[in-house]
Amino acid sequence: MHWQESPNNDAENAAESVVDMAFAIRCRQLPVDHAYSLSIAIMAHLPWIKEEVGAGIHSIHVAASGNGWVRPIHGDNLLFPSRRTKLSIRVPVEREADARVLSGKLLEVDGHELVIGDARIRPLSTLTTLFSRHMVVDETEAEEEFLDRAAENLEEMGVRPQKMLCGIENTINTPDRLLKTRSLMLADLRLEESAALQTQGMGGHRHLGCGLF
Repeated sequence: MHWQESPNNDAENAAESVVDMAFAIRCRQLPVDHAYSLSIAIMAHLPWIKEEVGAGIHSIHVAASGNGWVRPIHGDNLLFPSRRTKLSIRVPVEREADARVLSGKLLEVDGHELVIGDARIRPLSTLTTLFSRHMVVDETEAEEEFLDRAAENLEEMGVRPQKMLCGIENTINTPDRLLKTRSLMLADLRLEESAALQTQGMGGHRHLGCGLF
């Protein structure tokens, strides 16, 4: 954990060059580890998204219930999306029209049908605390080593969070290898740092939901 107190800073809004497109979906169930299959299904319609700077595909997450339900930890366990569950894709603003071709499409994700509806635009968050569900880590990398490497990468981007907290480990299965990931929280960012980090992301595998804040 990296935690450093600092005074509050005012900052001006940075101009947004990327947005999240939140698509309505109809889907009975999905495996927890669906990132690779989802990306392949989406790239069949948006072949540019893997290489497009600033673009990425968020994994689908369902809300935890008030009755103690928690997200299953095993990749082959199933999620049960509700009507409120969305498929979120981050795209440069100039690609918004291109991405809307997904509306009305029927995708097959690990043998499960996923129907995509209309999209609503979500601008970047103005919060100065950001969270990434998946950051790719080395197989033998300890928590402090991961935080040190993250701090170096952020420094190169001109982002200097006062607080960093590394969270749960997870895995994403791909044909090439099993990716080990950790969640990462950054706090007490300046507003322009928050915007820059959401715009640029950090690390690779954005098409699998990694490095998106």
